[in-house]
Amino acid sequence: MRILIKSLSLFVLGIYIEICKKRFDSQMDKCIKNGGDISSPSLTKRSNHCYDLYVEFREREKMLRREISVKSLVKKNI
Repeated sequence: MRILIKSLSLFVLGIYIEICKKRFDSQMDKCIKNGGDISSPSLTKRSNHCYDLYVEFREREKMLRREISVKSLVKKNI
């Protein structure tokens, strides 16, 4: 049950990351279209936020994979 909840939270985090990425891409396209500075603080902040979320997602995914593999090994040995 715990693995299921972690999987669902990972799925929701993945969806949130995709939304953040699309918002960043949209803001970047708008900035380029208007001839703005792409190194503006708001774009940098949004880019860093997306990257941090992605790193957190990868770490959670690794931990979940380890937990699943350990549980499957324990079940095989019983």
